[in-house]
Amino acid sequence: DYGYASNNNCTGKNQAYNGREDTVRAAQLIKSAGMCLLLDFHYSDTWADPGKQLVPEAWRDVDNIEMLAEKVHNYTADVLESLRQVDALPDIVQIGNETTPGMLRDIPSDSSDCYGNNATRSTGPTGEASNANWPNLARLLKAGINAVRLVDPSIKTMLHLESTGRPNDVIWWVQSALNNVLLYTSDAADEQPCIDLGVRTIHKQNKYNNQSRDT
Repeated sequence: DYGYASNNNCTGKNQAYNGREDTVRAAQLIKSAGMCLLLDFHYSDTWADPGKQLVPEAWRDVDNIEMLAEKVHNYTADVLESLRQVDALPDIVQIGNETTPGMLRDIPSDSSDCYGNNATRSTGPTGEASNANWPNLARLLKAGINAVRLVDPSIKTMLHLESTGRPNDVIWWVQSALNNVLLYTSDAADEQPCIDLGVRTIHKQNKYNNQSRDT
């Protein structure tokens, strides 16, 4: 769910897409065709990826992590309620996109283009993935997950790590999530979030695990 992010004039660029109205319209088509739907929340005004996890412009005045988590929760629930009203709820909701470095971490710089490239770190509260800041990242991810469960507990939730090809980074991220009680709660196993690692990373991860057992 993303559009544009820039401090500069975006005249001449294509119209921003994948806002709420676009998402609802596409979801209706998908569900009416009898297909399953995975809804990926980028929580950004542009595509979120390892190089840029832009805080939406409307959220950049937030000065504490509790309020930022509330923004995540309310926005997630609000979009899902819009989908429920047209009988087009997703089967799976992905909380964040390519979040190995975290989420809601950056803001556009003076040299950023309409797609958020050349971003700089936000000086406000962020979901950067670091040892010191992981509790804040977990708070944001939990806010999204809890919003999904509030709207419809039967919807699966998923976290997304891009295929880095670096097994140690994957292990650190997952272990950090475990340490912050993100993946395992008192809920039933089928209500816990899945993690999408990517086929290439999973293959390397399995190789790493096999080597570890042999030593």
